[in-house]
Amino acid sequence: MGLCLLETILRRAGRGDEVVVTRGIVAVTGVLACVLGVLTVRGQETWSTNAKLWDAAVASDPGAAWALLERSAMDLRQGRLEAARRDAERAYLLAPLSPDVILNRADVAIEQARYNDAIGDLLYFLERIPKSADARTKLGIALQRSGQYDAAIAVFREGREKIPERYCSFTKNMAVVMAQSGRTAESLRELEAVRGRLGTDQNPDSRLGLKFLATLYRQTGRTAEAVEAEHEFLTTSEGMAMPAILAARAQLSGAL
Repeated sequence: MGLCLLETILRRAGRGDEVVVTRGIVAVTGVLACVLGVLTVRGQETWSTNAKLWDAAVASDPGAAWALLERSAMDLRQGRLEAARRDAERAYLLAPLSPDVILNRADVAIEQARYNDAIGDLLYFLERIPKSADARTKLGIALQRSGQYDAAIAVFREGREKIPERYCSFTKNMAVVMAQSGRTAESLRELEAVRGRLGTDQNPDSRLGLKFLATLYRQTGRTAEAVEAEHEFLTTSEGMAMPAILAARAQLSGAL
């Protein structure tokens, strides 16, 4: 329809001269093709990577906390911590009550070893949403990394009571902190108490309890039991895409 209108205009301007009409159509369509080509290339460039996609999203709507949040999370995964922090803080200013924004800001703070900042955010979060397993896990990690082992253990122990469906996962986390603080025997007792559930629990993270149990068995000279736990870990975690599980499977596959 557009070309028909263009042809009519050119015929009137050229008074029916077919050469003028043809040249006019060719010239105009050529210009349009160039313009569309440039727009297409720019569009492809925008969509070519996640970074460019989120950059475009933020540029198009600087007041959108969700776009800043996604770009912050992406930068965090790729190790660009300062960039992740800038967007995390901007998103927080726009949406200070958003659970996702608060958790992301805590994630960035943990990776930058700003543990007090992370702990403050996560305690505030848990006051509002006390049954958030993710927030409680992150809080325990922040306390653990800051050397507050007893506090981290208490957070995970309380998590087992408040969120029983994550009992095995919190037990694994607690056992790791216990072992790190020199309480190896206690760590072993906690994991052995849930030994039969670690490979069947609905939460994939619980499988890592088997891997850590095997580590403790090897450290205490119980090699046969360590091998058994390692094989069970590989069997029960097959097909799971959790990054920590994939890393543990790769490590064991090369050793067994």
